[in-house]
Amino acid sequence: MAQRHNINATLERSPVGMGIRKICQIVKIGDFTDGGSTSGYVDLGNKLPAGSFVIGTKVDVSEAFTGDGSAVLSVGISDTPNAFANDINVFTAGVKGESNYTQAQQYREAETTVRLTVTSDSDFTEISAGRLRIDLYYLSTEPELLNNYLDRYDR
Repeated sequence: MAQRHNINATLERSPVGMGIRKICQIVKIGDFTDGGSTSGYVDLGNKLPAGSFVIGTKVDVSEAFTGDGSAVLSVGISDTPNAFANDINVFTAGVKGESNYTQAQQYREAETTVRLTVTSDSDFTEISAGRLRIDLYYLSTEPELLNNYLDRYDR
């Protein structure tokens, strides 16, 4: 039987040295902090590691963010809330994806906290429901896999 190899380990330990990763988290309306006006935010538990490049986002809205006239999601960091994605409609359920190419592919020199911001039509506190799963995909330039993965360099 042929040995199975981890493709991500092969990418990461190759001369290119990049692995494809993602941060994934389920977020409910109750997890958000009211921003005091039309928006609310939540910081994700897992952080982007230093040496990463964000390549895109996927949002699976399983329960629409309803109660106000509209609701859109931005994905970014505290001082640039739309750094990775902007104006993703979370007022309706479904799977959506986006990448803000002007800022997403910038090299992250330090570990970075990812912030989700939902902006409503008039007042964030009027949003009464909402649940989503965020997948933030990135390229990692730092080894994150343990050495116990087989790859084509282990011969």
